[in-house]
Amino acid sequence: MSATVKEYWYGSKPTECEVCKHAIKDIFLDANLRIAVSGRVWRGWGKVCEACHAAYGCGTGIGKGQKYQKQKDGTWLKIEG
Repeated sequence: MSATVKEYWYGSKPTECEVCKHAIKDIFLDANLRIAVSGRVWRGWGKVCEACHAAYGCGTGIGKGQKYQKQKDGTWLKIEG
């Protein structure tokens, strides 16, 4: 039986969603996004809130995105993807 390895976010601490600019408090996603703007589709990665991920994200998993939850000690633990 193998132990589950916990994975943490080591990048810059997210403070706001890079799409809607709302504050990120407990959950964020490092996500592959597809956003239509003026008839063109923008694709790229961003640190986003759950609502923006639901609207513009490609899911979670390899090449799609990872979901992180803030821990009591201020670290961000990967909980999905």
